[in-house]
Amino acid sequence: MKKRAIFTALIASLSSLASVAEQTEMQINTYNQQLENVAMVAQLTGEMVQRIVNAASAAALKDNLAVSITVVDASAQTLAVLRDHRAGVHTLRASYKKAYTANSQKREPAVIAKGIKEGTIPADLRYLDENILILDSGVPIYINDTVVGAV
Repeated sequence: MKKRAIFTALIASLSSLASVAEQTEMQINTYNQQLENVAMVAQLTGEMVQRIVNAASAAALKDNLAVSITVVDASAQTLAVLRDHRAGVHTLRASYKKAYTANSQKREPAVIAKGIKEGTIPADLRYLDENILILDSGVPIYINDTVVGAV
């Protein structure tokens, strides 16, 4: 009698597991269908930003330049800022504007300046936004051919 009860309980458990597996599979299929409507975008991580700031700082020190470094994400939100103790206070805002411009225009501000000089880019671009600054420096950051920020 005990063996029969154990066997019955085992069958019930296996049936329950099969039901759970079926429900889980349905949930996974529903989840996968929902993912088809979700945009997957690359973004800068904290570790990536730290490496970018460290590399830019090392390059500036090597060339004996006192600069501010700003990294922005694709929405131009500041992710990191580093100001050398010898850099002027104006460099903080200028650094942000250069990164903003590179991010917004998806090219280096120096390339934009050259285009304005050659007449291939309208000079009025500088009035498009108060954060546009067309000076040398500022580099867009690409991941898989998509601008994800700038420095």
